[in-house]
Amino acid sequence: MSKPVYKSTQNRTLGQLLKHEGPLGSSRKSVTVLGGNGASRVLTVGMLAAAVLVGGITITPAGGNTGTGALGAATLGPKAQAGDYKVTCISAVANGGVFSVVDPSGNAMPPALAGVPYTSNDLNFTITDAATDWAVGDSITVTVADGSHKVVELSPDADPLDGSHRVLGLVAQDVTAPDGADASGLLIVEDAIVAAGSIVWPAGITEAQQTVALAELAERKIRVRTSG
Repeated sequence: MSKPVYKSTQNRTLGQLLKHEGPLGSSRKSVTVLGGNGASRVLTVGMLAAAVLVGGITITPAGGNTGTGALGAATLGPKAQAGDYKVTCISAVANGGVFSVVDPSGNAMPPALAGVPYTSNDLNFTITDAATDWAVGDSITVTVADGSHKVVELSPDADPLDGSHRVLGLVAQDVTAPDGADASGLLIVEDAIVAAGSIVWPAGITEAQQTVALAELAERKIRVRTSG
């Protein structure tokens, strides 16, 4: 495992972490912290926070399909969206088929081929053939459930990739969510400068994962200052 770029710290204050923020508290956001699961969930100032953005997957073939194959082995990609993905046969092939894939926002994704594992930032799956071939117009809806959008500590190795692997912001006040009970929290989510030495990194995070997290902070206009 790579050595972390910065050392994790505990029990920091907001003043140690936050060096600059937007006007009128615009950098901060009140959130709901997900209740603990078997124990209290404890978030401390400087922790990287994430949110549960999506839930499980439901696969629904259209009732009038000709083909008797199936879409299976479906898993979430790192940027899965909540909503309906439409997978439709656009070219019939003996013992196969070509399928269009459209995301919940209506954007076309790369096509899928029957029998070939499909991988993307949104979804991964495999379409199988069966006794009756797929016909043009056959369709399958892959529904990704909406998540709770409640806050947890960043988990770069989250499985499934429900959003808890992506940086939402930094914890701005210590909070404890009891086992099974949510709590109110506060995050720094945009337009800020923070001290690198006051970031609390998840245990076991790799250097590569830190690089990704820093890039996600930068996307939110949160700059990490390494000195001063």
